[in-house]
Amino acid sequence: MQYTRGHWRLDVVMKEDSSEVHDRISAKNLSIIRRFALNLLSTAEYKREKKEASIPSKMRRCINDLNFRDKIILTMRLI
Repeated sequence: MQYTRGHWRLDVVMKEDSSEVHDRISAKNLSIIRRFALNLLSTAEYKREKKEASIPSKMRRCINDLNFRDKIILTMRLI
């Protein structure tokens, strides 16, 4: 079930199933980058109207607000 939920999020938010990359290595690399970005966005703190913002709204804010994007990248937890 966990894999299905993770794949659903990748498909809905990152549109992974509609990717037109045909090279297997490139597709795998893009999948890793998408998962990494999704994890960064899901752990980022950003509230809209007193509730946690959605992943797509965090993505839009990253595009429009360089400080928010830097904050997400610089505060990521390294393992």
